[in-house]
Amino acid sequence: PAEYPELQRIKKELSLMSKLYSLYNSVIKSVGGYCDILWADLNIEKINTELMDFQSRIRKLPKALKEWQAFKDLKKTIDDFTETCPLLHMMANKAMLPRHWSRLSELTAHSLQVESESFSLRNIMEAPLLKHKEDIEDVCISAVKERDIEAKLQEVVGEWSSHTLSFSSFRTRGELLLKGADTAEKISMMEDSLMVLTSLLSNRYNTPFKASIQLWVQKLSNTSEIVERWLSVQNLWIYLEAVFVGGDIAKQLPQEAKRFQNMDRAWQSVMQRAHEQPNVVQCCGGDDTLSQVLPHLLEQLEFCQKSLSGYLEKKRLVFPRFFFVSDPALLEILGQASDSHTIQAHLLSLFDNVNRVVFNENIYDQMITFQSQEGETVELRQPVLAQAELHICMCYITLAQALGMSMGGAPAGPAGTGKTETTKDMGRCLGKYVVVFNCSDQMDYRGLGRIYKGLAQSGAWGCFDEFNRIELPVLSVAAQQIYIVLQCKKNKKKQFIFSDGDLVDMDPEFGIFLTMNPGYAGRQELPENLKIQFRTVAMMVPDRAIIMRVKLASAGFRDNQVLSRKFFTLYKLCEEQLSKQVHYDFGLRNILSVLRTLGAVKRSNPSEPEKTVVMRVLRDMNLSKLVDGDEPLFMSLINDLFPSIVLDKAGYPDLESSILNQAQETGLIPHPPWILKLVQLYETQRVRHGTDHNRKNQQLPDQITSI
Repeated sequence: PAEYPELQRIKKELSLMSKLYSLYNSVIKSVGGYCDILWADLNIEKINTELMDFQSRIRKLPKALKEWQAFKDLKKTIDDFTETCPLLHMMANKAMLPRHWSRLSELTAHSLQVESESFSLRNIMEAPLLKHKEDIEDVCISAVKERDIEAKLQEVVGEWSSHTLSFSSFRTRGELLLKGADTAEKISMMEDSLMVLTSLLSNRYNTPFKASIQLWVQKLSNTSEIVERWLSVQNLWIYLEAVFVGGDIAKQLPQEAKRFQNMDRAWQSVMQRAHEQPNVVQCCGGDDTLSQVLPHLLEQLEFCQKSLSGYLEKKRLVFPRFFFVSDPALLEILGQASDSHTIQAHLLSLFDNVNRVVFNENIYDQMITFQSQEGETVELRQPVLAQAELHICMCYITLAQALGMSMGGAPAGPAGTGKTETTKDMGRCLGKYVVVFNCSDQMDYRGLGRIYKGLAQSGAWGCFDEFNRIELPVLSVAAQQIYIVLQCKKNKKKQFIFSDGDLVDMDPEFGIFLTMNPGYAGRQELPENLKIQFRTVAMMVPDRAIIMRVKLASAGFRDNQVLSRKFFTLYKLCEEQLSKQVHYDFGLRNILSVLRTLGAVKRSNPSEPEKTVVMRVLRDMNLSKLVDGDEPLFMSLINDLFPSIVLDKAGYPDLESSILNQAQETGLIPHPPWILKLVQLYETQRVRHGTDHNRKNQQLPDQITSI
């Protein structure tokens, strides 16, 4: 062997070549086999393990081989595939969706039909993956991030697909409330979900879901805002419901009570809708209903609350000790004013150490003693009646104080509260002649001036009904005229020079009173220089039931208690259930007209049963003004209140005969419905001062002629 060194060298090289090509064949066979693996069956972990084994074996080869080109080729094959493995691992992630593979196809300019059943690793390895390594990594990372974003979004969507509104009962009216604690918790959960969505919205990988995220941010933001407003409306509705449903205050604030009734119906509709669609997001964001209804409800309820606050302030001005009572307590006092015993709980807030009042056992409203907290009893010299109509006395006192201060009196309040009648009644009690002037926008300062001079000289009282209907320029002059007259009285002079230069004698017993209906169309705001000369008195709606009973009794109706209750119930139901028409009037003016007619009918037919008289007059004096749709309901109501009584329609033979004659003279055909309308017009004129005879231009002259 020593003689053949060349042979030894060849033998050594053959040994090295055997080791190298043995590994080379294994690598080529394995790598070639990898390429044939279907992408769906690819096991990256197994390939990675085998490549690490190849790398370990190649490192153990003799150093002499490392200079061989075959070694370098082998090493490059192993290193390239090893470098590709992390990319393959990322690309094999389940987060990779067709949109990501389309992006990879664009990057590598190589078609990657990953959805094909025959798609194998070879299809991927043929693409220049390493050349676009960073871009491919970014696409794969985006896929993972997008999957996380989608999962969080779906979690939020799934959560709010199952959340429903919780309801609670309100007294005996059913489930008309959102459950406070649960709803507040849902608002908090919405805020948490919005925080999650906001973070997703700021994520740079949100592009595929950005529109959905923005949609849900808007949905939950709107829902949260609507629910918060919903709770605000609910709290206000609960507060006002106790005032305007079934309380005495509703009678004293009729316009606000009517407004609240409309809002109450709207609130019930809102809650009914919530029961039909209890899902929070669907209910609040399904359409624009709640986003439009709730602000309107809140606005109207706040208007009612504002009016209520003004009403309470007026009551505090009338009885200053009410300033020391909270609004809820004062509402409880005034809201149950018809029951004198309800004041017991609030006596300590109004009077020092007056704990309770003792009432007469036989006379419900008669107070006989009062007691301290220590049990001390003070007997009243004379029993005192605690009546709800105290405001009339407080009104007399205020007007009398105004006269004593050389001022005028100005009762203010809605129609039917007795402003004019109270002034007239006070004058009658004091033996004063009261002249009532119905003001209108046609009155001028000259006519008013003559009246003021007449009042001042005669010592009579002048009551200017609806004074704020006069035009503003005339009011400004009237203010100066009134100032001259009242200043003379205040300075106790016997004469004064009026604005027209006349020297006028003065009787200090005169008085000037204004009545106003605030908030009506065509009414002016009084000038400040006129306001300061009058003392305002807030008037409340009177107890109609008592008025009806007293008037019926004075007209000779023996069964006045039962009949007044039926009368009151009918008009109350008419106000609540009949349609709202401009010409409908079931207020005090109409009631007094009906009562006057009842008295006249009773006197003319003393033998007719009282129930029949009342039913007939109520029917005849109201039926003619009703629209067609309300007539059946009205007849149903009155028949329920007066069962087993059958009435014939009141006839007017003289009027009908006169109409027939007049129709023949004028060449008209006396059509029965036309005659009926004329009779109804006649009946209406018996109740009201004026009538609206729209589209009856021919009827009115004919009727006047007939009458």
